[in-house]
Amino acid sequence: MKKQISLILAVLIMLSITAASCGGNSGGSAGDTTAAISDIQETEAPAETNQKDTVLKKDFGGAEYKILAAAEQWKSQVTAEEENGEILNDAVFMRDRNIEEDYNVDLEYEVINGYYAGKETVRTKLHGSVMAGDAAYDLFTGNTAYLCERILDGLFMNQAGLDPLDFERPWYYNNVNKNITVSGKLFVSSGGFNFSNESESWCTIFNKEMLDSFGLESPYDKVYDGSWIFDEFTRMGAVASSDIDGDGKFTKEDRFGILMTQTEPFYALPYGFGRLITVLDEDGIPRLTGADERNVGIFDKLGEFKKDKTLYYSCETNPKDELISKFSAGQGLFVLYPLRIVEIPEMRESVDFGILPLPKYDEIQDGYYTLCWAAVAAIPLVVKDVEKSAVILEALNCYSYVDVIPQYTEIVLQRKLSRDDESAGTVKLLAEGISMDFGTLFNASLEPVLVFAYDLCTPGKYSSWWAKNEIKIETNLAKILEAISQLN
Repeated sequence: MKKQISLILAVLIMLSITAASCGGNSGGSAGDTTAAISDIQETEAPAETNQKDTVLKKDFGGAEYKILAAAEQWKSQVTAEEENGEILNDAVFMRDRNIEEDYNVDLEYEVINGYYAGKETVRTKLHGSVMAGDAAYDLFTGNTAYLCERILDGLFMNQAGLDPLDFERPWYYNNVNKNITVSGKLFVSSGGFNFSNESESWCTIFNKEMLDSFGLESPYDKVYDGSWIFDEFTRMGAVASSDIDGDGKFTKEDRFGILMTQTEPFYALPYGFGRLITVLDEDGIPRLTGADERNVGIFDKLGEFKKDKTLYYSCETNPKDELISKFSAGQGLFVLYPLRIVEIPEMRESVDFGILPLPKYDEIQDGYYTLCWAAVAAIPLVVKDVEKSAVILEALNCYSYVDVIPQYTEIVLQRKLSRDDESAGTVKLLAEGISMDFGTLFNASLEPVLVFAYDLCTPGKYSSWWAKNEIKIETNLAKILEAISQLN
């Protein structure tokens, strides 16, 4: 600011001198110049806008706002009954209290425990609320894993037509919402309120000390220059792999480049490679990507990787515990797992580690993406007050983005002795890359193998499998789209 003022002063003085030397009279004077300088000195930088002040505020007169949530509270902190000193819990508690104060509403949660265990209970409650016209709930939140059936039941409102919701704002997961919109219809959306998406996103974790001991270059640099690709990931992993016990075989006693679970990484990596089951055409209609050259290459590459048992170790017992124990013991350079593993105290207190996105397929890929079974929010088709449902949903997303997600990020970045500042930027990239497409959302009705693709990760298999199943999958997609076209 001082430099800017000095520059402006210099310009004004030069203009004054120039005017005097030319003998002209434009009506200016030394007094005018002094006044201009005074105005500049009094000008201050505008205060930073609190994003919570940019969303619509309305007094709802103390009305109840009831949220039906299908969640595992230990895993997805949907609500908090009271402050207890835990960072995330208290942030969620204060988010709700602030919304209640700012909007004069009473937030009430009905939590059905378990994503799958509560499936039938949720179905019954939503059907009763909508079909019987009870309007018992103002909002529903849950995981996309079983929501496709509820969408096709016609239980949810089209959020794309509700003015209070602005899906261009930063508190929405854009790579989810834009990809599951069909012909301008969006029946479920994902935003800051569904911040459990951050912890469920697949990532790469690496042992910093081991990386240095092998003289390997910084993967952070590779992430930022766009060269963090799968070939680099496996090349670096191969450097770390070693038959420690010298028995001529790679077993659980040895050191591996990559530690992971048995099948799930082969579901997640294609999404990291930017592969989508469907993409939207110019009319906003989902179309299958099929067996194009890139998809075939992705599954062939993963098939070659799957065969190399010297490069990775698939944990056999309790995957989470075994991953942490082996990683802590220096038996792996990289770990592939959802980000929530770093929330576990034993992990944070282990070796000094960093966090990266999943590697890209190649440098041509436009960004870093990750698989996340996204949590979403839906407004029931029948509610007491549509505006109230939408306004408070926008507030829940915005307030969570501003006040809750930063607290979660701090938990992720905290280590035993320090904060991992190096990973702050890559964790942000990870969140930005959370994605889902229409084909993934409706995989149960379309073709589950397209998501649960472990068996497709075999060199040469994907092309023949697709040729055999294409007509069936195209027919299933047409049926789904026809059903959606009948919805409001």
